[in-house]
Amino acid sequence: MKLNIKTVSSVATTLLIALVVVVAYSKHSDVRASEKNILPLDSSRSNIEAKPEATQQVSPTDAISDFVNRSAKRINQPGWVHVQETTVYDIDQENNGVLPDGKVIPLSYINDSWYHINNDGLVDQSVSMMKSDTGETLQTTVFTNNVSWSSSANEDTAQGPYYLGSLDYHFAADVQDVLSRLSVQPEFVNAKDSIISGISTFAVNEKLDPPLLTVDYKMPVYLVSTIANFENTTGFLTELNRVMKFEDGSERTYFHITLKIDTGIEPPKEIITLIEEGK
Repeated sequence: MKLNIKTVSSVATTLLIALVVVVAYSKHSDVRASEKNILPLDSSRSNIEAKPEATQQVSPTDAISDFVNRSAKRINQPGWVHVQETTVYDIDQENNGVLPDGKVIPLSYINDSWYHINNDGLVDQSVSMMKSDTGETLQTTVFTNNVSWSSSANEDTAQGPYYLGSLDYHFAADVQDVLSRLSVQPEFVNAKDSIISGISTFAVNEKLDPPLLTVDYKMPVYLVSTIANFENTTGFLTELNRVMKFEDGSERTYFHITLKIDTGIEPPKEIITLIEEGK
């Protein structure tokens, strides 16, 4: 599984919805890919700084922009970034596909990744380990010296340094997409208690017309809700949920992602050894 992954663009309404719902968080690839791109929201709006109470005085869209830009500023400083990501899917499929070496990707897995940011603000070295929730290592990917190697494919792929971005997992782009197509504003869910909790929660809801049929569910999806939690002090995304709602009123969480992002720390010897061996 590549370390960083795909971008979402739209054409017709149905295709757009399918991309937002399915492709942007494809089960067969790492969600972080789009973070190589520039920020989806205008960085000139980032004037809230580290004052969480200010998020209650601006629009939800501008608040999200501020979180995304502050997160990117912190993440892309020279040094190491550690990202621990736990992803859980609730779908009708039995698994998330099969890796090139035959290992099955479970519905619940963990990505433990280390990224080295160079003086140009780009990732020039990284190690990512994909593990099952029982601790089995499913895949290891090492990027160094402009070469990416995956244990599942056991082959080298040329790759240049890349921009890690804000690690908001497409949320800001999804907000902008729904806003531009449907004029639907995101909602600041916990505006009254975000200062106390230290977390700001936003949601964007999209009604699907016509309803969307996917391979993941037996029933067509009528409404998609994407809910994101951001840490007030850093701007980091800490949790992301995508909820599918059906005609009978039931709903299921397509995916639930929890994140822990640390900057300015050194990786363990195991990670350094993998990078040195990659050279």
